[in-house]
Amino acid sequence: MTVQIAAAAEALILGTGRRRNGRWIGWTNTTLQDSAKSTRGEQEARRQAGLILDILGPDAVREVRDGTATLNAKYEAAQRKRHEDEELAAREAQEAAAEAEAKSFIEANAPDLAAEVGGQVIRS
Repeated sequence: MTVQIAAAAEALILGTGRRRNGRWIGWTNTTLQDSAKSTRGEQEARRQAGLILDILGPDAVREVRDGTATLNAKYEAAQRKRHEDEELAAREAQEAAAEAEAKSFIEANAPDLAAEVGGQVIRS
């Protein structure tokens, strides 16, 4: 539990501004040396705390730091939310592509109808 609390506290200190594409940025040589001396468990706890910070935000990390939630529980919640967000984005992209395809079909095959229904026809 101490490793979880330490990882959460470190994530809060470093903050979201030090994260890019799911990784900590701006490491110094000292930080890299300290990281190399860390146990695998400590490194994993830092990684999980970072993901929680990215997906659920600082309040979720504070819960881990304060001991009201476990790192594992918040990490699993962050993974679920990330998966849900990815599925939603994929569905939205699919719907946009289907709508664009339907619009293109109508514009190509019934331009008068497309003008009536859409108010204006967008041609590329």
